Amino acid sequence: MCDLGGISRQLPRETCAELMRLGSFDVFLLISAGRFLEEDMVLASIIQKLGKPYFFVRTRIDLDITYQLDDYGSTEQETLRVVRQHVTESIRRHNMDSRVFVISGRLANQHRYDFPELKRAVLESLPEDKRIALAKHLSGNSQNMVDLKHEALESEASLRASTTSPASASLSATAPRAVDPDVVEDLLTSQLESLTEEQCDLAMETLVPPERTRLRRALRDPLGDWSSSDQATSSINREEFDNYGFLDDSDDEGT
Repeated sequence: MCDLGGISRQLPRETCAELMRLGSFDVFLLISAGRFLEEDMVLASIIQKLGKPYFFVRTRIDLDITYQLDDYGSTEQETLRVVRQHVTESIRRHNMDSRVFVISGRLANQHRYDFPELKRAVLESLPEDKRIALAKHLSGNSQNMVDLKHEALESEASLRASTTSPASASLSATAPRAVDPDVVEDLLTSQLESLTEEQCDLAMETLVPPERTRLRRALRDPLGDWSSSDQATSSINREEFDNYGFLDDSDDEGT
C-alpha cells in the first residue's frame, strides 16, 4: 500500500500518471474528509482511463454525525444518506463511475458504516494471490472480516490443491476435504483469534482423517510432530485450543 498524495504543484496533472507510476498499482482509494476537489476528479479520470478499479472514500463520518445531531437533530442514518448522496452526485457530474464509501478511520469504528464493505470491495478488486495475502493480514475485528479471511483461506486451499500435483487438480466431489494440510496448520497457528468456533471446526474438517489425527496430536505436543514450526506454536495457549475442542480424542484412531 502506498499514499500517493494526489495532484499538486509537484505532481501536475499532465505528468502525474508517469511520475506516480499509476499503472503499477492494482486499486486506488480517493480519500477526503470533506468535499472532493477538481484535482480529485482529474486523478480519478486518469485512473479510469488506465482501466484500474478505484473508489471514493469519505472519511470522518463520525464527526459529521455528531455535528448534525447537535446542530440540527439529524439522526445517524439521515446524515449517512445525505453525505453519501452528496458525494455520489458530485462524482456523477464529472462522469465518474465509482462506488462511494462513507467511513470513520477511528479504530473503534472500523466495523461500522461502510468500512467492512470497503474492505471487501478492495479485496475483490485484487488478483487472487494478492487478495489472499491481504485478507490474511487484515484484522478480524468484525464478523464481516472473519468471513473474508475464511473465504481467502478457502481460496488458498483450493489454489494450492490445484497446483500441488496433477492428481490433486482433479479431485472428485466425493473427496472435498483433501486439501493441503499446511493451509490448515497456518490457519490454526496464525488466525485462531480471528476465527469463530464453527470456522475452526470447518478448518479441521477440510483434512482427510489421517492428517486430522496428526494435527490433533501435534496440538497436544507442539514440539513433537510440529518440531519444524515450534516457534510459531510456542505462543499458542493450550487452553485456547481446548476451548475450540481441538484436543478432543474422539477423532484419534487407536487412542
